[in-house]
Amino acid sequence: MSKLKLIWKFFMINVRQNLEYRLNATIGTIAIALTNIPSIIFFWIIFSNIPTLNGWGIGEILFMVGIGALAHGTFHTFFSGVSGWQIEQLIRQGNMDRILLKPLSVIPHLAMEGSFDVDGLGDIISGLIIIFITSNMLGLQWNIFNSSLLVLFVLSSAVIIASFHLIIGTLSFWVTRSGALIDLFYTVMRFGEYPLDIYNLSTKIMLTVIIPVGFINYYPAQIFLGKGLWVPAAYLTPVVAIIMYAIAHRFWDYGLKHYTSTGS
Repeated sequence: MSKLKLIWKFFMINVRQNLEYRLNATIGTIAIALTNIPSIIFFWIIFSNIPTLNGWGIGEILFMVGIGALAHGTFHTFFSGVSGWQIEQLIRQGNMDRILLKPLSVIPHLAMEGSFDVDGLGDIISGLIIIFITSNMLGLQWNIFNSSLLVLFVLSSAVIIASFHLIIGTLSFWVTRSGALIDLFYTVMRFGEYPLDIYNLSTKIMLTVIIPVGFINYYPAQIFLGKGLWVPAAYLTPVVAIIMYAIAHRFWDYGLKHYTSTGS
């Protein structure tokens, strides 16, 4: 069986499993969609007291929130098999041994096992709604070119998120539980909801080079909004995604060599 056929079979199995209990799937999707409301309310409160944030208006910042929701929703829906939570659970419960015995590389196997999670559609739907509303607020016009760019940037951002999850999940080979580190990553990722313009130089460097969460939503948003630190940096988002995945993969291979079964 070819890899493409195998990926498709895994995907359809996951789709059927997720939709087996449709009410639960619907509630999960709505619940995830509603998690973006606090961010909208938070920024609405801020901008009810100030006209702009270092030159950025509410529509522009919410547009960034929309891109971030799309990126995370894409990760959650299609790449959740490599999430730090999933890897931690597999290692802690001893189920990583089962996957290591399969005639397939571990990362592709993990990715295929979690190739569809219906809850993530909540983020995708809310992200699309936010982008639609803010596009009308900002007078943004969509065509085939910039729509294709948005898809490319969202997919690249999702790979960046997945890479961070893979790196943190790999740490579970040593620390077993890495949930706190995942929470820390999401805390850092929240900094990317704001324009990097408002931060000092060291923070800009950290969020661009060291922990490049700025490429999840801020830098991609620049190309559509026509403003930011360095607008052409948006085109580096796919490159950053490739580099992050390469780093995560190398670290994973290193961690796998040091894996010792839990014996459970």
